[in-house]
Amino acid sequence: MQLLSVQLATFLDDAAASRCNERVGLDARYLLQEIACASVLSVTEKQDGEMLYAVETFSRRSMSERAVIASIDDAVSDAQVVVSFGGRSFDLPVLAVRAMLHEVHVPRLLALQSGSETSRHLD
Repeated sequence: MQLLSVQLATFLDDAAASRCNERVGLDARYLLQEIACASVLSVTEKQDGEMLYAVETFSRRSMSERAVIASIDDAVSDAQVVVSFGGRSFDLPVLAVRAMLHEVHVPRLLALQSGSETSRHLD
C-alpha cells in the first residue's frame, strides 16, 4: 500500500488578482496563489511489512510552475491513499486553477477535488 501526503507553499499572484478585481469586481486572492513549491511524502509498505519513506520536493527554483503541477498529478497517480491538511479547501482548488491557467491536464487531481475519489483522499 502506498500513502501520499501533499503540501503546497504558495504566494499571491498580484497581477492576476488585480486584473480579476478590476474586470469582475471579485476578490480572488484566495484562488490566485502561485505555487512556489510542493512536497510529497510517500509511505509504502513492502510485502514483508517494512515501511519505506521518501520525500520529494518540486520547486520553482528548478522547474516551472507548470512542471510542478504536472509532477504532483503524476505523484498522486499510484497512491492508494492521498492525505492532506486543508487540501480539499485550499491545495486542490489552487492546483486546479493554476493547472487551468497553464493549460495542464491533471485528471488525477481533478478527480480528488471533485470528490469522485473520496475513498482515496483523507483531509
